[in-house]
Amino acid sequence: MKLGYLGPEGTFSYCVARQLQTSLGHDVELVSNTSIPALFALLSQGQLDKALVPVENSVEGSVTTTMDSLVALKGFGIEQEIVEPISHALMIRKGNDPSELTSIISHPQPLGQCRRYLHEHFPNIALDPRLSTATAAQEVTEKDTVGVIGHKQLADRYNLDIVQCDIQDTKTNQTRFLLLSQSNTPPSGSDKTSIVFSTGKDQPGSLVTILQLFSKAGINLTRIESRPTKLELGEYNFFVDCEGHQDQEPLASVLAEVKSIALFFKSLGSYKQGGTL
Repeated sequence: MKLGYLGPEGTFSYCVARQLQTSLGHDVELVSNTSIPALFALLSQGQLDKALVPVENSVEGSVTTTMDSLVALKGFGIEQEIVEPISHALMIRKGNDPSELTSIISHPQPLGQCRRYLHEHFPNIALDPRLSTATAAQEVTEKDTVGVIGHKQLADRYNLDIVQCDIQDTKTNQTRFLLLSQSNTPPSGSDKTSIVFSTGKDQPGSLVTILQLFSKAGINLTRIESRPTKLELGEYNFFVDCEGHQDQEPLASVLAEVKSIALFFKSLGSYKQGGTL
């Protein structure tokens, strides 16, 4: 079985993928990908059996590339959610002086999650995004005045010095990952369901009407967020996470009604709540 993740080795996605490799309990080949769109493309083409993607962070919010890609994905859904504590470290090339840094590079998410630390300690240097923390770390091995933010294990993997650990803005920093597959997860008694839908642009109250269906049925919404449909200005897809399994009442009836009202509707899957491995 092939499991894709946002690589290369050393990223937080890689660390979670390694845990999944163990928990899945059978032969799993990890396949590194350079971007989230590449992951979804390989999944759609049948070159991956499962894919691990980050979807939101407790500090920086949603990973919009993942959300947009979920709308277009066909034949796959959410099998599992994993919530991973995130601790960032600032690292430099072995033997270099952190006071001589001219720029710090990393994936955009870690740069945002460490904004306060960077403002306090490195207010006047450039912050440059890269495709992943690991590719940034590899670049730092060849540059004297560039630092990298990422998982502290990158220091061992790329022979870097750690300037400081736990530099994220909050000590409770967490990232939520989704495991995507063709599996339909059966009800566990403590489930969550994710859907995405859109409403008519010129229909006042259409979003409220849909949300009231959940309220009247006593279904708790744990997350709601909008993203542009990319078709026309002012048109949005609404992403909703709610408690319950799509195959069980009362949620099954509510989702059927939402589908009949919405301009566009897609179930992204039902899966067990909790997010731990």
